Amino acid sequence: MIRPFRESDRQALKDITAICFDGVSIDQNIEKQFGMIAGRTWQWRKVRHIDADADANPSGIFVAEENGNVIGYVTTRLDHDSKIGWIPNMAVLPGYQGRGMGKQLMQTALDYLRVSGMEY
Repeated sequence: MIRPFRESDRQALKDITAICFDGVSIDQNIEKQFGMIAGRTWQWRKVRHIDADADANPSGIFVAEENGNVIGYVTTRLDHDSKIGWIPNMAVLPGYQGRGMGKQLMQTALDYLRVSGMEY
């Protein structure tokens, strides 16, 4: 089931981010090249993106839930002046991948962007 974000989901989204972006996060690649920056891990930097997304546009975050557990999410941002919308983050826990949940999250986000007046 896909549903709107609730503030109580924030930590689950951060946990999913730390798991799912392992191996693909630019923050992790920076850490591999230069070591920890300011004494902080790449996970610390990456999960802050969830805070930024939730603070900027909480109504544009959608959560995948199964049996009451958050298993994935997608975040969106809107620029009403340029009519450009974008998807900064999307993740589905590894054990739930391959079932079409990511596709459903992506479609929900794209529908939201269109309804919100984004043309690009």
